[in-house]
Amino acid sequence: MTDVKPAFGRGPPGKLEQLQYLLEWFQEYSSLQKEDFLHILTDKYSQCNLSTFPESLGSLQVGDRPPSIFQCRMKLFTEWFNNWSDEEKAELLIRLKMLDKNFMMKFEEIVANCVAE
Repeated sequence: MTDVKPAFGRGPPGKLEQLQYLLEWFQEYSSLQKEDFLHILTDKYSQCNLSTFPESLGSLQVGDRPPSIFQCRMKLFTEWFNNWSDEEKAELLIRLKMLDKNFMMKFEEIVANCVAE
C-alpha cells in the first residue's frame, strides 16, 4: 500500500486515506493512549469488551468538557472501521504490526485469551 496524502476540501477521506490517518495517529499516541487504543481495537476484532471508552460521543452533555483529540479520533476510527471490508480490517493489523510489534503481540495475546474463555 502506498502512502496517500489527502487533498483538503474534496470531501470525506477514502478508505486508504482513513487507514493512513489511523497509522499516523497511532505513531503520535502516548503509552496511555496506546493502551486505550489496544482495548478499543481488541473490542473491534473480538467479543472481549475491554474498552471503557464510550462508543459514541453523542452522549456528551453541553456542560461536559469538550472531547479530546484522541476521543474524536476514536470516534472517527469507529465510524470508519464499521464501513471497512474484512480485507481493509486485516490490512490495518498488518500495518500496525509493521509499526509496533510489541503492541500487536499484546493485541494477539488478549484476543487469544478472550477466545479461549
